[in-house]
Amino acid sequence: MRYAGMVGWAQQMALMKAAHDGDRETYAALSALTGLDETARYLCERSELSHLKRWLGNAEGDWDQVSPERLLKDLSLDIPVMHTGGWYDFMLEGTLAADRAFRKASPETAHLAIGPWTHMPWNGASGGSRMPEAETYSVDRANVAFFDFYLKNKGTPPPALTLFDIGDRLWKRFDQWPEALEKTLTLTSGGLAATLANDGMLVDETVDVDGEDVLVSDPFRPAPLVGGHVGEPAGFADRAVADDRSDVAVYTSALWRNPSPFAGLSGPTSLLRQTHRSSISLPRSRWFPRRKRKRDPDRHKSDKNTGASVAVGLRAAFVTVPAGFSLRLSLQASAWPAFSLHAQDPADAAGVDAEPLTLAIRHDASRLVLSVLKEDTAHGA
Repeated sequence: MRYAGMVGWAQQMALMKAAHDGDRETYAALSALTGLDETARYLCERSELSHLKRWLGNAEGDWDQVSPERLLKDLSLDIPVMHTGGWYDFMLEGTLAADRAFRKASPETAHLAIGPWTHMPWNGASGGSRMPEAETYSVDRANVAFFDFYLKNKGTPPPALTLFDIGDRLWKRFDQWPEALEKTLTLTSGGLAATLANDGMLVDETVDVDGEDVLVSDPFRPAPLVGGHVGEPAGFADRAVADDRSDVAVYTSALWRNPSPFAGLSGPTSLLRQTHRSSISLPRSRWFPRRKRKRDPDRHKSDKNTGASVAVGLRAAFVTVPAGFSLRLSLQASAWPAFSLHAQDPADAAGVDAEPLTLAIRHDASRLVLSVLKEDTAHGA
């Protein structure tokens, strides 16, 4: 479960409530809280201050009550709309879901722009990197042009899709979501993908593989999440230090001979063995010469130990891997503090019952499925 962001947001809401109510004592107590665990326990004990206890309860009925999909189900969505998001925005999935709903109702008046951004700001900043190329597009000017066209009949219709290619570092425009083909890669290694960063490989699915990699996640030193939508730092970040940890299994493809544009949703399927409930984070990166890794959007998944294959859909992305570069997949069993630790109540995440988690990655059952843009649509339309 998302942890750090959820606790931080709840603390902010509780502080605002205390300030609004003139409750100086509660405001002072909230301001004095320092650790995530301490903050979570306090807010759960004082459930009247925020939504945290209800969120941690994770009741399906609660989420259904506030689901935009349910609330909008009987409404007409055939109106002009302009959605804006970032590939590293933790709200990207909601942005894409809203775009799908409005686009289905009225394709001609649905517009979407996605840049290399986190939740904010919308400029050239992208976590650990800066992409000045992104500043050739202005969200403010795009919004003005959108309203001018639909409210004043001025100018031309905005593009249907304006997407920033994180690899090429270019804005590309499309009339519709570009078509893609699936490319499947298999995970393999000499058995030391979690010990040596150069042992794990991503190879063509036609290659016969066997064996497995095993990593152990220690709750006293859990692997952090670096880059992505909720990592620290978030966004486009160098994962070199994180990938060198012994509790992170790393798989790297051969150098790409030709530029390869990946876009859309993609997901690996792995057969995992673990001692408890599995919790797995899948950062996806491009591997640069001189051992630098830059983070592409990732996914975190928790599931019960059933022994069955688990499909984990990676977050949406649009990235062209240049010729001479590689694609890298990193697997880790924790992503602290962005996500709560395995099989523990997030409000008691640092409790004395914490146990190590062993994760086995079966090569014959593990695949990375990618969406590769067709050549005639890769550069926009």
